[in-house]
Amino acid sequence: MKTALKIMVVFLFSTYTNQLAAASQLTFEYKYEYTMSFMLKMEGLQNEQHYIRIKDENGTVLFNEKSANQNKFHRMYNLKNLPSGTYTVIVENEHKIVIQPILMNGRFLKIETTAQKEVYKPTLTLKASTVVINMLHFEKSPILLTLKDKYHEVVYCDEFKAYGSLNKRLNMAKLPAENYLLEITTENYTVVKNINATQQKIETIKAF
Repeated sequence: MKTALKIMVVFLFSTYTNQLAAASQLTFEYKYEYTMSFMLKMEGLQNEQHYIRIKDENGTVLFNEKSANQNKFHRMYNLKNLPSGTYTVIVENEHKIVIQPILMNGRFLKIETTAQKEVYKPTLTLKASTVVINMLHFEKSPILLTLKDKYHEVVYCDEFKAYGSLNKRLNMAKLPAENYLLEITTENYTVVKNINATQQKIETIKAF
C-alpha cells in the first residue's frame, strides 16, 4: 500500500501547544521563536521515498534532498541565515505533492495550514497505441499537455480547463514507434514522462 501524504502543522511555544490536525503522516514542528527553525517529521512511510525542497519567493531551490527508504524521516531546518520573506516547503512522493508556505520576518516563522496546497500527480497507462491520462485537478489554472518526439519536436499540444478531474486519451497509432516525451504542466508542477512505444513502457523523467 502506498503512503498517503498529509500535513499537520504543530506550533510549540514554550508551554503552549496547538495541534491543528490529527492522525497525519507528515508534521511541521515550530519549536523556538528566535531560532528560525522548524522540524519536519514523516512517520509510517513504509520505505517509500520522499523528496523535500525549499524554495524562495523567486522559485529558486535553496535546499533539495530525498529521504532514505526508511519508515520515518526527521529533519531540522534552520532558516536564520536567509533574508525575511516567504519560503515554500515542498514534500513530494510518487503520487502527491504537498506545498506549505512559510513566512519569516527575522523574528519568527509563521506556518498557516489554510495556505497549504495538496496536488495529486497524474497517472498514465499505455494500452496498445493509446496513452490514458487520469488526474485530479482542483485549481482554476489550465492543464497543458505537450507530446514531443525523440528530436524534441512538438507533435501534439493542447490546453484543458478541467476542474475536479481530467481523463484524456492520446491515440499514437499514426506516429512512428519510438520514444516520446509527454509533459504535463499545471500551475503547481510539471511532470515529464518518457513513453516507449516500442516496449510499451512509461517512466517518469522529471516531476515538479
